[in-house]
Amino acid sequence: MKIATKLIALTLSLLVSACSSTSENVSAELEKVDPRQGEAVTQVCKISGWGQIEGDGNVLLIYNYRREAFKLSMVGFCDADWAMSHILIDGKGGANCVARGSKITTDANFSRGGSCTVMKIHKWLSLATPTDLE
Repeated sequence: MKIATKLIALTLSLLVSACSSTSENVSAELEKVDPRQGEAVTQVCKISGWGQIEGDGNVLLIYNYRREAFKLSMVGFCDADWAMSHILIDGKGGANCVARGSKITTDANFSRGGSCTVMKIHKWLSLATPTDLE
């Protein structure tokens, strides 16, 4: 009986320690923010172009008519890395606008019916180059 109690206590302590170390890893991942990410905005209008951040399929960069860049953080079934020539924005913020909750579909997902939902919008800043600092 004492052996069973000790085994249960050991198992519970291992489970608790595993959960606590996992939350530390998750919070460390959340703290890694790209230095190019600026302040959050509510919506972007007068969209004139788009692009990707290499290797991050859940992010789409959009540009307004002033060529200011904005990062759209998305969740769902689309991969911005595979978008070739077209994106479709079902905007919640009006004509030619994107806001939190807007649906994005890329040309890679038109036939599959997959779309993403915009969760966050941030200004996207270009990194300073050595020539900019002179």
